[in-house]
Amino acid sequence: MDDEEADMEAEEQPVERLARELQTLRSDHDLAIDQETALTVDEDIDPAVDQDTDQAVDEKKDQAVDRDKDLAAYFESQEAMRQRRDELKARAKEAELRVKKLEAELHTAPSAPKSEQ
Repeated sequence: MDDEEADMEAEEQPVERLARELQTLRSDHDLAIDQETALTVDEDIDPAVDQDTDQAVDEKKDQAVDRDKDLAAYFESQEAMRQRRDELKARAKEAELRVKKLEAELHTAPSAPKSEQ
């Protein structure tokens, strides 16, 4: 395995881990919503408690949206860094080839005649 493949695997591991964590959080959130019990007509509904619950649910939704945005920004930055790294590797390779070419030209060029003094 060459360095580029190792770099790609190292980059993918955190991305895959975060994607799995996001999926787990979404699953847990969906399960929690499904497990909530509905109130019956016989139960007293305290408006303050109901409002607190609504606020808590809204906060959780906001947090989930924020997490999704943060994760999207992370993926975007990782992709930008990968592209930049690929560009730098390509430039380094080009520079290496130019140096080798110049060295080869230097070795094959006839030496200049020495001028008589």
